[in-house]
Amino acid sequence: MSFFFCKITKVYIVKIIKKRVVLSQPWGGLGDNLGFSNLPRLYSEQNVKFHISFLNHSRTKEISNIVWGGNPYVEDFKLLLPNIGYEKVHESGYIPLSDEFNVIQNINKLHGFDPGNGYPEIYLNKIDKQFTDKKNSLVVDLNAFSVFNQNIYQLNFIKDIISEYSKKDAEFLVFPELYQKNILPENIRILSIESIEMLISVLINTEIFVCLNSGSHSLASALKNKYSFPKKIICYYPKNNKKNGDYLYDNVDYEDIVSIKSTAYSDKDKLNINKKMKKSIQMHKRVLYYKSFFGN
Repeated sequence: MSFFFCKITKVYIVKIIKKRVVLSQPWGGLGDNLGFSNLPRLYSEQNVKFHISFLNHSRTKEISNIVWGGNPYVEDFKLLLPNIGYEKVHESGYIPLSDEFNVIQNINKLHGFDPGNGYPEIYLNKIDKQFTDKKNSLVVDLNAFSVFNQNIYQLNFIKDIISEYSKKDAEFLVFPELYQKNILPENIRILSIESIEMLISVLINTEIFVCLNSGSHSLASALKNKYSFPKKIICYYPKNNKKNGDYLYDNVDYEDIVSIKSTAYSDKDKLNINKKMKKSIQMHKRVLYYKSFFGN
């Protein structure tokens, strides 16, 4: 094989790689995946093929299907090492490029794009069939793995929220697939959410949605932006953790929540979520190490 042919082949391969990006992130939550959801469209507009790496972490298969499976700008899932996503975040030192932007906009900028409007993108098939004439007047979701995991909420304050909205005849969501127990009393209206698809069906048929900083918070913002429901979103956000560049959306009304250490949820109540996330983070760090050692 001639030197000239080898050189041409190398240039051709480099051009192919530049026309393809592979995303992966290790945190796994619904909100975590939605944080990168603008990127498939943005890269596609630059004629760059967008793939999801086999390393991309989702706590459930349904998260992956909802965020990426229906996205028309995602080519397919690939048995390839990632070159965007966590790698770009890691290179930035986990510091937002600008306090003027939320997490979506900072991720877009980090990957070389304009910040955009700051809303997650979601593409749903047959969504029209899920709308109903009768709407839920008030739905409350006080579940949030990240908040509970980092011990940054005050249990008494959460109980005050429960008391306030139970008097307004609200429906409270529970997620048996995520938590083995909940902090809700027995004498209130409870709606058990068995899947994200069911959660979407509830949200697009709800007038007022009350939540914590959770995956459903990001999902509700995406749905309201695209489908105008929920009509109003109220999010109780940890006061001491509220900062620019985070999961804050213009179509959500925020109320501060007192942040102190709590032990209401034990590790056993999180159904092994924390362990899987830590394992994924370590795997991503190893990949970055080997890529830096052997070169991209």
